[in-house]
Amino acid sequence: MDKIFNLLESQIINTNKSKSSSYNIYLKNINYKNIYAQFSTGGFAKKTIIRDIFNFFFSRLVYKFEIFKTESYKRICLINRKLNVSLNVNMILHLFIFKFLKEKISPKNLCILGDGKANAVFNAFTNFPNVKIFSINISEVLINDYLIIKKSKIFNTKEIDVVTKITQHISPNKKLILIPSHMKNFINRINVDLFISIECLQELNEIEKKRYLKIISRQKNNFFYFKERNKKILPGGEKNLFKEFFPKNCNILMNKEVTFQKIFYNTKFPYIHFINKSDGVKHAFVQIK
Repeated sequence: MDKIFNLLESQIINTNKSKSSSYNIYLKNINYKNIYAQFSTGGFAKKTIIRDIFNFFFSRLVYKFEIFKTESYKRICLINRKLNVSLNVNMILHLFIFKFLKEKISPKNLCILGDGKANAVFNAFTNFPNVKIFSINISEVLINDYLIIKKSKIFNTKEIDVVTKITQHISPNKKLILIPSHMKNFINRINVDLFISIECLQELNEIEKKRYLKIISRQKNNFFYFKERNKKILPGGEKNLFKEFFPKNCNILMNKEVTFQKIFYNTKFPYIHFINKSDGVKHAFVQIK
């Protein structure tokens, strides 16, 4: 493996300390070196004719046709072709999210909290071509994301860096900076325009959740988008509520149910499913004051 992989792997022992009960289960016995390994994100599978037909039919039936006419969708399809993977629901949801964000902001520095299968990185790259992306996650997930990104060839490996020291200097030519979760405070040194959490905060223990919200709150006049369940109870009994994810010093610009996630499809009969309203999904877009 290469230098970036080795740096990320050397940080696993450090990020283990901040894992929630969810991630202790999600990552148990997982081969993080295999880009097709299933974490909690699911749906990332090799392309087959049957999968392509199934996804084409049900994706259009559930999400209609408009989102599939966008340039972002066409670019994601090109990336999927390089990765030899089929379209899945998580990819589609990210298309809707970044379509919304693109209409609101054009960030120079974007920080992704807890990506999976590089979906947020790919959409950030396709929608904001001049942005510098900072991705914070547990080391095993960062490794898996990195190997996916490397195979996609959207970045040259020389454009990617790994943070291993809080005081580390980042060269201006770096476009993607991978930050192991125990190094999260490094982001305090960056003027971040937009923070994004897509079903990340709901998976954290109470201490980690507060640490991330403190980081976001420290940066004034920036924006924060998050999409999480109304309520998520972790395997260890920790309970995370959507209403707890708002930084105290924020101006709420949008806070509502996620209309594009009320219904979804998968391979389990009857294929089309509805999310329980009490455990539904909401999203919010706020500005830090």
